[in-house]
Amino acid sequence: MQLLNSTQQNQSAFANYCRTGKYSPIKGVIEKRAEHYRSLVYNIIDDTMQSALPLTFNLLTIEEWDRFVNDFFCQHNCRTAQLWRLPLEVHEFVISSNYYLQKKYPFFAELLWFEWLEVELFMMDDKPASFSLSGHILNNPLVINPEFHLQYFSYPIHTKVANDIKKEDKNHHFLALHREPESGKVLFTQLSPLLARMLEILGEGPRSINELLTITEKNKKTKEGVICFFENAIQSKLILGYKN
Repeated sequence: MQLLNSTQQNQSAFANYCRTGKYSPIKGVIEKRAEHYRSLVYNIIDDTMQSALPLTFNLLTIEEWDRFVNDFFCQHNCRTAQLWRLPLEVHEFVISSNYYLQKKYPFFAELLWFEWLEVELFMMDDKPASFSLSGHILNNPLVINPEFHLQYFSYPIHTKVANDIKKEDKNHHFLALHREPESGKVLFTQLSPLLARMLEILGEGPRSINELLTITEKNKKTKEGVICFFENAIQSKLILGYKN
């Protein structure tokens, strides 16, 4: 048992060194050789974050990015062993630590969340749905793509380059993300509050456009724009078709 505890302590100390770069003597470990492991592990984290968070990487200066990666790696205790979930851990780190970059970039946490949602949708399990391609656009219940996510943002991170976003851009912004069945590509659709509410209702079950207009209490002047939106949504596969 004493040997086992000693091994665990050495493993923990070595893992801590790989994370922080701060070396304390470890039995059986040569410091100069250990540096290669530290560099290898750090570079994996850095490369993964760059690949998964390209918008964030382009936003930050080189100095800000390097500090961001190092702070995350040193300070955050990741709970997942799946590397593709790293962006979620990064977002949790920023929120839980009230990370300093949020003062310079007030949309920083939202940008990270936006990038994580794309990864999550791309990697999610398939969700089959039953639908027909034949139906009347107004009268037949619409079937929404179950592989979708409805999101509210305070900043237009889905419509503006991050470096161009200003404090005065803060407003109500709605976005739908969905995975295209054939390609697996994640697509984004900007929404008005009304359309966001309608998609929220469709997420609960199939409804026709006429039913949606009645539920949201919108008049006939709204109908034409709503029909146009859902016709485009069928083309993009945000709406798969009609209820059988």
